[in-house]
Formats: sequence, C-alpha cells, structure tokens
Amino acid sequence: MMRIFSTKYLRVRLIKLVSICCLDKLASNALWQETSKGKNPAWIISFYYYDSHLLLCFLKVTNNFGMTAVADLEFPLIDEKMQVAKTNEILKDKNKTHFSTYCVASGRHYARLYDGDYQKAVEHIKKVAGEFSDDQVIMCPDHVKGFCDGAFYSQLMQMKDGYMDGHDGEWITPPTDLEEMMRVFWRNGFQIHVHTNGDLGMKTLLDIVETLMNESPRENHRTTVEHAGYFTEEQADRIAKLGLLVSAAPYYFYTLADSYSEQGLGTKRAHAMVPMKWLFDRGVTTAFHSDFTMAPSQPLLLAWSAINRVTAEGNCYREDLKVTPYQGMEAITKNAAIIMGTDDIMGTIEGGKLANFTILEQNPLAVEEIAIKDIKIFASVYKGKMYKIE
Repeated sequence: MMRIFSTKYLRVRLIKLVSICCLDKLASNALWQETSKGKNPAWIISFYYYDSHLLLCFLKVTNNFGMTAVADLEFPLIDEKMQVAKTNEILKDKNKTHFSTYCVASGRHYARLYDGDYQKAVEHIKKVAGEFSDDQVIMCPDHVKGFCDGAFYSQLMQMKDGYMDGHDGEWITPPTDLEEMMRVFWRNGFQIHVHTNGDLGMKTLLDIVETLMNESPRENHRTTVEHAGYFTEEQADRIAKLGLLVSAAPYYFYTLADSYSEQGLGTKRAHAMVPMKWLFDRGVTTAFHSDFTMAPSQPLLLAWSAINRVTAEGNCYREDLKVTPYQGMEAITKNAAIIMGTDDIMGTIEGGKLANFTILEQNPLAVEEIAIKDIKIFASVYKGKMYKIE
C-alpha cells in the first residue's frame, strides 16, 4: 500500500474554506501561542463538521463577514457519512445559511478508502457529487485536493536552501506518490488543487505538472497552487508558462516575516514571502485565502496584507512586491470564482449572474491603503436578498 502522507506531519485542520465574494479559507483569531519558531497558531482540532453548535458558530461568522460562497477544500476531513449528515442538517438550511458551499474532494481520504486506487477514488467522487449536491451545497465532481510539502507555520515546508537551524522540512505526500495521484486525476480531467508552501515544494509541483503536460497535454488544466508561502521569481515564470492558478495565503507575511527573519529563513527569504506581485505581473490568476484556522476570517484583511506588506511588528519589507488595491480586490472576488470554476455565475456583478455581492461602507479603492482592513461590512446580498450585518 502506498504511503499517502507523512505521519510525522499529521496535523488536523478543519474546513479549509474559500470565499467566492472573498476567496477565504475562512479563519478564526482564536488561540495563538509562542513556539520556538515564533508566533505560530496553536494547532486546534475543532470538529465543526461533527458538532452542530460549532457548525452554527461557523455559519454565523461566515454570514457576518458578508461571504456569499465558500469552498471546503478537503472534503471530507475525517468521515464522509458524518460530514454529509451535518452539512445536510445545517449548511443546506436556506433560512439560516446565506452562502453557498462548494466542496473539493480530499484526494488522500479517498485514496485511503480504496487502498491507494485513485481510479476508484475518481469514480467515488463523481458518484458522491451527484448524490450529495443541491443548489446550496455543491460537491465539485471534477476537483480534487492533494498535498505536497509541509505547513508554513510549523516550518515544515520544503526549502531548497534549508533552514538556519539545520532542521528538515517534510513531504506530506512523497513526490513519487503525489505524481502518481496527480497523473490519475489529470487523465480524468480533474482540476487539481495542491497544498504547496516552500520553494522546493514548488519546484516539485512544477516538475510534476511539466511531466504530465508532456505526457498528456491539457490546454486548460487549471492546476492550483494552494498557499504559495515562498517561491522564487524564476518559479513565477514557470507558474505562468505552465498555466497554473494560485490561491495564496498573504497573511503569512503579516504574522511571520519578522520572526522568520530571525529564526528559520533569514532576512532575505523572510522579507520576500508570498511575493504576489510577481504573479500579477505575469498574468497568473491569483486569489487570496486565510486557511482556516491559520488566519482571521477577514477577506479585506487578506487583501490589505498583500497591498501593504506590513508585519505584526509594524515593519514594511519589499515594497516592490506590493500589489495594487484593485488587484487585491480582484483576488478576493473575481479571481476566487475563476479558481473554483464558478465565474460564469459569480465573482463579478454582471447581467445573467447570481445576485451575490457584499456591500461595504467605504470604497476600498478610494480610502488610504493602510485603512482597507478597517472598512466595515454593511450587508451581503445572496441570491437577490439582502442580509444586513448586525
């Protein structure tokens, strides 16, 4: 039986979410702790999908931040039947839930279910998608999530030049196994989302995509880099050339750039974390997310992080890598929908699309850039009905 992911890295995260009115793997401010590598979020095992009260709390937070669509990027996290039951009970309740949920299948869950037989996983995903989906919660029949290298907060991402203290990063999925998994889903026409953080992890993913393109060319494969914590400008060129999309976590910079300058990465690499401008300059479709529970569930804050590149200590590094306010807004609206393949019905306000949007009390393109995160949300409009934020 193939090794699906490194047990050393086993960390339980819940509901990785992408907002379509704000691409956001929805996050919470709860529980931070000091670790040897700086201010890292405590690992929280929060069974939102398995506890009705907690799932209702999540529902309230999502409604209150004005999001009209989210995506669970690892479905199911633990148990399919239990997660389906709680989703049917709460997230499909149209009286309480003012957003749609898009579910992306967990490649590692279904690989374990079928003892590493990814073709059987493909068939299972399509079957569940057809049975489970309605107009409120949709399981994508042609999206899957895979994992490359380790997490950014735990400094387990794979770095080409290693770490200052000599420790090693981790592969969540060994590269040969990741390539095997991607090959099967690639040939079945799936859009593959891959958790990728360090520049060695990025090299590995880009090499796999290049191999698959040579074997079975796909003009619009839409392979998506999830997180993209650190990569080089040369790799940005390859991302554009190979046609990948990027869903990035810009809050890494705010919370980690100072501490990682001193521990782990050193000044040069830490100051160049999440270099989003390189992607926008090359025409790469790029969106922002928080990666619940790794950052606050505030899409405007995510955009603010990439626009200003200010750290928690008030420092500003690599101003040349800032994105514009307009690019920041694209990253939490239009580009989010493109990445999830829903831009035909949402992401921009146009005739023929769903009447889903967020009403802000100020124009983020008119206020001072440093004030964007403080703009209050007045209301959300979901399928034509307005819900004022209390």
